[in-house]
Amino acid sequence: MLELPLPYRLQYLAETGSTNDDCLELARDGQADGLVVVADRQTKGRGRQGRSWHTQPGSALAFTLLIRPNQEEQAYLGRFTALGGLALVKTLQKHGVSAWVKWPNDVLINARKVCGILAETVWQADKAQAIALGMGVNILQGSLPAETRLVYPASDIETETGLRFDRWELLSGLLQELSELRFHLPTPGFIAAWNANLAFQGEIAPVRDADGQMRAYQILGVEADAGLRVLAADGQEKVLYSAEISA
Repeated sequence: MLELPLPYRLQYLAETGSTNDDCLELARDGQADGLVVVADRQTKGRGRQGRSWHTQPGSALAFTLLIRPNQEEQAYLGRFTALGGLALVKTLQKHGVSAWVKWPNDVLINARKVCGILAETVWQADKAQAIALGMGVNILQGSLPAETRLVYPASDIETETGLRFDRWELLSGLLQELSELRFHLPTPGFIAAWNANLAFQGEIAPVRDADGQMRAYQILGVEADAGLRVLAADGQEKVLYSAEISA
């Protein structure tokens, strides 16, 4: 296990239900920004819309980062999910791997999901006191349970690239990238970086709308408020929020 770069602090668990649940509890107990809860095995991890995300021992990376948003970041809470995705994408790019952020919360290699992200918030009145930024990264073959059934095709980094990453080194590099990106999170440059690494930009893709219906849209890009601008078949542009690309 590597030491994490400052200001991060590691809390390692051999097994847990959900690192997000653990992190949220620690946030309510007053833990400071930068705590990283890592589990070798996660049995009740959550994805969007109540989906499960299990983590196999030794082959995947399940962790949650505790973030205390500063005053400037309070206006950009919708960007924190992309913060995790972009950090992983840029880490992989340094190793020659082409990876993409699938709006709103996945990372793809070869159009297959290798990482899911879930950001959950602790609120006090109308202010975010803490964000639990959870990530599940499939690193090695065997990281996906045989019974896994996901809306989007899932894989792992080794299968898609032939590279075997050490998960602790990957975590360390990812956190370094995350620190650099977080500095730019309130700026237009962050949205530019998101769009530069956005999966399916300019393409027509099926999208599950907020009403649960599948519709084909051309993906135009991410807006400043983290909504997805799309072009409908009737030529009308719209911005989606509670939706997901299901290509």
